[in-house]
Amino acid sequence: MRTAWLALLAGVLLLALTACGDADDPADDVDLEDPEAAEPDDEPEDDAEGEETETDDTEDADEPDEDAADDDVGPAEDAAGIEEVTSFALRAIDGDYFVESFTAELDEPTVAVAGAALEALLDGDLPDPNLEHAVEGAPELLGVDIDDDVLVVDLDGAVEEGTPGGSGHEEAFAQALAHTAAQFDDLERVSLRVDGQEVEELWGHLDWSDPIEPDPFLRADVDVTAPTYGAEHPAGEPLTVEGTSLTFEATVELDLLDPDGQVVAETFTTAEQPDIDERGPFSHTFDEVPDAPGEWTVVVRAPDPSGGEADRARYVAEIAVAVTE
Repeated sequence: MRTAWLALLAGVLLLALTACGDADDPADDVDLEDPEAAEPDDEPEDDAEGEETETDDTEDADEPDEDAADDDVGPAEDAAGIEEVTSFALRAIDGDYFVESFTAELDEPTVAVAGAALEALLDGDLPDPNLEHAVEGAPELLGVDIDDDVLVVDLDGAVEEGTPGGSGHEEAFAQALAHTAAQFDDLERVSLRVDGQEVEELWGHLDWSDPIEPDPFLRADVDVTAPTYGAEHPAGEPLTVEGTSLTFEATVELDLLDPDGQVVAETFTTAEQPDIDERGPFSHTFDEVPDAPGEWTVVVRAPDPSGGEADRARYVAEIAVAVTE
């Protein structure tokens, strides 16, 4: 498994280098922002002999390091200047839990991507006060491994001491882990260990004996990427809401509230969902421009074709925006 994890790290390194050299071929799932990518190369081009030498060095670098394979591989190995990663938190609405993505900035830009995403899931800074970590108590991440298409997550025993909100909470925690794995190429499931031991049950509601697959319908119906909660916005400028969604008929309902809580605009937009079970992007610019300084609110809702009769709560998010002079 350590060899597989090293292979993942090598893949991340190669992806980051490719992103730097070919702007037309970005990573599909993970944002590998390299702060050196935009710096111009002032060095003159190498002659043919120099290029041949560089190729030889590259071939040597690709040879496996037998000593490195014997080293312990944990979540804090290097990963080539990565500055942010996608992680997941929970939004609780009327007793139901929605697995919602957020972007976590890394304190150490060389932290391995999968480990960094999991660290953020357990104890990262959440961008919205209405979000909560997927498990209480910030259990320690002991290790991350790869077994074929399975991300193997090892947490310390503190995870068993959390205070979950029933079966829905345990399922949401499992889905947060599974969707963390799914953002990486070739990873399709997640498996949990506690103190290095395989587990069959955690909080008494879910069978963990087999790897868990991400369910696209157990994520939040909508992920808003802009504006972010608490973002500043100049008065008199158009306000655009962007994100991704997986909703009934690809519809996203939107309201704009002024600082007094009055509805200034009530509208909807349609996401570009590739299929009925695939998320797609949406974007909407309000015709009504925020013109008064203060805290405005963007309300984002999933449609409710059941008329309130669905078993699951209706997804609603309120995003505060600080409109400034």
